[in-house]
Amino acid sequence: MESLIMALQEGTYIWEYGDTTQALWFTASYNTVTNQWTVDMKKGSMDLNAFWWSNGDSNADGTIRLLSKDNSLNMNGTGIVWDGYDKISDTGLMGTEHNGSNLLTAGNTYTYSYSKDQGVEIESLLAQGVVTLGVRATSVNGTGGIKAVDGQFVFVPYDNTPPTVTVDIVNASLNDGTNSSLVSFEFSEDVTGFDDSDVNVSGGTLSDFTQVDGNSYTAIFTADDAVETIGSVSVAADSYTDIAGNNGGAGTDTVTIDTLNPTLAVDIVNASLNDGTNSSLVSFEFSEDVTGFDDSDVNVSGGTLSDFTQVDGNSYTAIFTADDAVETIGSVSVAADSYTDIAGNNGGAGTDTVTIDTLNPTLAVDIVNASLNDGTNSSLVSFEFSEDVTGFDDSDVNVSGGTLSDFTQVDGNSYTAIFTADDAVETTGSVSVAADSYTDIAGNNGGAGSDTVTIDTLNPTVGITFDNSPLTGQNFSTTVTFQFSEAVSGFTASDVTLTKGVLSNFTSVNGDTYTATFTATDFQSPTGTVAVSNDYFDTLGNQGVANSANIAMTVGGGPDPNDGPSGGDSVIGSGTIGADSITGSTGDDDLSGIDGTDTINGGDGNDTINGGTGADIIRGGTGNDNIIGLGGFDLIYGGSGNDTINGGNGNDTIVGGFGNDSLIGGGGDTFQFLSIYDQQDVITGFNDTIVFDITGASAFTALGSGALGTTTYTGAIDGGYLTYSGGVLSYDADGSAGSTFSPLAIVTLIGSPTLSDTNVLFQAL
Repeated sequence: MESLIMALQEGTYIWEYGDTTQALWFTASYNTVTNQWTVDMKKGSMDLNAFWWSNGDSNADGTIRLLSKDNSLNMNGTGIVWDGYDKISDTGLMGTEHNGSNLLTAGNTYTYSYSKDQGVEIESLLAQGVVTLGVRATSVNGTGGIKAVDGQFVFVPYDNTPPTVTVDIVNASLNDGTNSSLVSFEFSEDVTGFDDSDVNVSGGTLSDFTQVDGNSYTAIFTADDAVETIGSVSVAADSYTDIAGNNGGAGTDTVTIDTLNPTLAVDIVNASLNDGTNSSLVSFEFSEDVTGFDDSDVNVSGGTLSDFTQVDGNSYTAIFTADDAVETIGSVSVAADSYTDIAGNNGGAGTDTVTIDTLNPTLAVDIVNASLNDGTNSSLVSFEFSEDVTGFDDSDVNVSGGTLSDFTQVDGNSYTAIFTADDAVETTGSVSVAADSYTDIAGNNGGAGSDTVTIDTLNPTVGITFDNSPLTGQNFSTTVTFQFSEAVSGFTASDVTLTKGVLSNFTSVNGDTYTATFTATDFQSPTGTVAVSNDYFDTLGNQGVANSANIAMTVGGGPDPNDGPSGGDSVIGSGTIGADSITGSTGDDDLSGIDGTDTINGGDGNDTINGGTGADIIRGGTGNDNIIGLGGFDLIYGGSGNDTINGGNGNDTIVGGFGNDSLIGGGGDTFQFLSIYDQQDVITGFNDTIVFDITGASAFTALGSGALGTTTYTGAIDGGYLTYSGGVLSYDADGSAGSTFSPLAIVTLIGSPTLSDTNVLFQAL
């Protein structure tokens, strides 16, 4: 370095000895204002003895020469004439860690007051601008002594102006997104003794402390997290000095810090919603004023949001309306980072939930039996709700077609009862619960429920009608119609009871209509009866009601000649064991032939004739006669009237004649029909032969001397046909069922004979 040529000025002269490459390195300076020496030990250690000075030029620039044996205080051997010196006393040295020791050590600065011991004062030389300073020291780094010479110095003018510092936190504010800033420390002049330990920080931390040059430093300030505060970076006064040693002034800067993320409390005011109260106010309460928040930042589940309103900078409201027909947990939430506070800090998340039950309970009503009848007229009814309900009892149940009883709660969502159908009705019954007559636990109104049941507790009835009435000898059968009030089952011919007739051709027309043919068998009574028992049921199982009907029957036949004695008295007569001839009166006679081959004419009246044992000829005459051939081979003619003829034993020939006769064969008998238009007879016990007369009225002559009248008879045609169906015997001349078709008799077979044309004779009688 070049020496400065100048007049003595107030300031500090500095000489440097050694450098970083040498074992010993220090500076010595003299302050003309304080008259003090200062030694700044940078490297190594030594015991300082004296300063020497000279105005002679020296080529030595901070040269240090190590002396092995020279402990004197002079600087001999340096090639310089010294003008003065100042002897250093250990007790005069003041410095850090000197503590009375004679050693000066690295890293410490020592001061010594100028005593001007010998020669020219150093100020006079400094005023000339050229001063070579020598330093004499011993115990250098624990070894020998040195002589150090420096002919060049640096002059630092006296400076009593304290240095200042300007601290600048470049960012005026910091937030959670930008939380650090460059900090500059700009001093008014070069300073010394300043480092990061001299910096006070609040609201954050300092890093990357860097010296840019002698009067400039920088660092990075990072704000603390989650705070709202005023941060600062400051340097205290007297924490540094300028080169002249003037203590520095304080410096500070502040920064607005908001790294506190705003928070949000979402509140769905109603804790639960139902079908009746399905909406709630929702409040959004932020911890501070926010920006960038609107309804698009709100996530909703289980419902919808409406009426979104800003109340103030940190408060918003809306209306949450729950979805219909759901059971769920609804929510209103705001995601983190979807809004910021005024400082720009991202906001935190917020959410609230609400229990939603807007699902109306439903009801399944089940009448267990699909149909009820008079026999099974009640059914269990179940009420099965979709969930637990409240406010439901039997008063909420509507019933038609019957009554409800035994109403019972099984559990929270199940009830039962008994439905009993009304009597004597055909209808559709129902059990129903109206909507809104009960609620679930959440208060939702319940839905309607209903079930129906087919009810038929009406017992079926039957009406009995006849196509022809009264029945006569010429018209002795009729169609009987059984008309039920509804379709029935289990009805057969065996359920029909008859008097004075037989039933044939039993036919089901449809479910509620049956027909049959009723043929009278006894014209001795003016009425026959057709009765139906209650042993039938309708399709639902209701038992039927019994009924009966009478049919009129005309008693007696046409007029007969009066064969008996005149007068109306009755005759009671009996023959002998011989061959008797007995004739009754016009009254009601009781005649008996006893033994022998008798001829008995009943005459008029309702006679009782017993032929006895012989081969008798018996004529009943007119009237409703009761004729018994008894034994023998009898020829019995009933004549007109509704006769009852019993051939008895023997092979009899029985001619019923006109009238609806009951013919009982007995042995091997022959039944003769004189006319194809005979009134209908009943033949019981047939097992032999039927004979048709083909001569007509001439047959009456062949039968004997009885006066049988002059009624016209129509004979059968030789080679005609016999028709037998359903127990009814009919004559058909040509087999065409035409005009000559005529029912003759109702036949009951004995054994198993075959009633066909082989049993029929067409002959002249």
